Amino acid sequence: MILAEGAEARHIDETAMAEWHLSSSVLVEAAGRECTQVLINVWPHIAPPGSGSPSLILAAGSGNNAADGMVLLKTLILKGFCNPSRCWVVLSKPEISTSVHAQELSPRTQALRFLQKLGIPCIVWHEISETERKSLFENADLIIDALTGTGLAGAVQGTVAELVAAINRSKKHNNSQRVVSIDVPSGLSDSWDLDDPVVEADLCLAIEPVKACLFKPAARTKAGFICPVTGIFPPALLEQCGHHRLIGLSDFTDNPAMMKAFTVSHDAYKHQRGVVHIYAGSPGTSGAALLCGRGAQAGGAGLVQIITEQVLAEHLMGQAGGMLLTCTSWIDEQRSFRKPPQPDAIIMGPGLLWNQELDDSLQKAVQDQVQNDIGLVFDAGAVEPAAAYTFPGPTVFTPHPVEFERFFEVLIKKNPELAQSAEKGLPRMIKTNPVPLLQIAAEKTKSVIILKGHVIHIVAPDGAHSVVDGMESILAMGGSGDVLAGLLGALIARMKRNRGSIDPIACSELAVNLLVEAGHRLRNQRRFSDPTCLADILGELSGELLLQPLGGAH
Repeated sequence: MILAEGAEARHIDETAMAEWHLSSSVLVEAAGRECTQVLINVWPHIAPPGSGSPSLILAAGSGNNAADGMVLLKTLILKGFCNPSRCWVVLSKPEISTSVHAQELSPRTQALRFLQKLGIPCIVWHEISETERKSLFENADLIIDALTGTGLAGAVQGTVAELVAAINRSKKHNNSQRVVSIDVPSGLSDSWDLDDPVVEADLCLAIEPVKACLFKPAARTKAGFICPVTGIFPPALLEQCGHHRLIGLSDFTDNPAMMKAFTVSHDAYKHQRGVVHIYAGSPGTSGAALLCGRGAQAGGAGLVQIITEQVLAEHLMGQAGGMLLTCTSWIDEQRSFRKPPQPDAIIMGPGLLWNQELDDSLQKAVQDQVQNDIGLVFDAGAVEPAAAYTFPGPTVFTPHPVEFERFFEVLIKKNPELAQSAEKGLPRMIKTNPVPLLQIAAEKTKSVIILKGHVIHIVAPDGAHSVVDGMESILAMGGSGDVLAGLLGALIARMKRNRGSIDPIACSELAVNLLVEAGHRLRNQRRFSDPTCLADILGELSGELLLQPLGGAH
């Protein structure tokens, strides 16, 4: 699904009217009706329990976002979901049109006059008393937020800021109240910053193209459950705006050609399923090494070898299961060990405390990449040391926000001119607008960057950007990132075996979506657990999708 910035969305609107002959009124009517249908689909989760009609307030601004909200309210009433006697419209400013000819009216005015004809009270915010303003929203079951859209530049001010504050205050006083935002929560835009007021919605009816600002990490929690609203613009028009993508697991499962690159055939032996080497673990963090290995096994790797400190290797042997467990000294001396098989992917980082020996191993891994075109994955303790390199082959970094901050600081030391890219402060930018920083980092290191968190951004060296909505709190546990690194290494290794080449973007996107889906499945079991359970569910999910079914090919 396409993600668009505000200017791109406005360009689509303009092109739809100029080249596709879709008038503003037609687009507003289509958007409002499609929003209504999506809302009806989730109505049992939004409307209060009981058979009575909910009390509803529409908070409307002055643009087409307000018009969309008015059409939504109109359609809810016409379909019998709301009673006009229990509905109100609160306007941020008075209606100024005096024309009596419908064709001369703006879409907003047309929709407003229809609601007035139904007998719905339309209140102008500053025309009621301060006492009324304080309590206006509190008794509503449902608030439809249609104050601002993507045309907003900077923070909301004046009357709109007062309305935003009143809606948020009302939610705190009425726990059963639900707020539904049209397109984006009012106050949110491409320029939104941490201190800017924004409506805190329970549900966002995100009109396609879905707006990229919804997935600013610090803003994502303001949007609640995001429901994409489609069927308004021609697909050919949307495809013109393809810089950012919102992706899900169905983007892979609906693409047999892509899935074939990861599928395990009936006659595969262990090396054909991919060989993964993992440099991981230190005293006190041995679990990270095992979890990374479990993630690689869950992703279907045929052979997993953990390379760690000698004391850990000896300690963990009894827990390694089908994994090989060794240390560099044993490999170098070949003491009663065969030379380890050539890896298809190397993972470095889970649980590591960096030292000179690991620095030597990193340099060897880069040489191996040059000679054999293997894939490299850098996580946790390896993110910062590896940031100093420019990689000649398929490489993926998997930092969380603090690790990415350190990553970018390494880049600034190497390239002092990059300091101006972070002039607002790295922590703040990572929370509010990480994509430009990620694009710089990916281009400088020639790698794919996966920024982990409740929103997962994946950026390629050429600047291509995709987003996975990772709002799954069950994944917020120590070890889930280690499992992801192992899973990613397994997918990279098998793609290399199946195709002879590696697409690190596709591997990254599939790995992240598999992890999120596994998190959803774990949540459905309604239990907290050790991340080894997450690896078990990942193994089931990967097997369902990536094992060639009996009786025929994928």
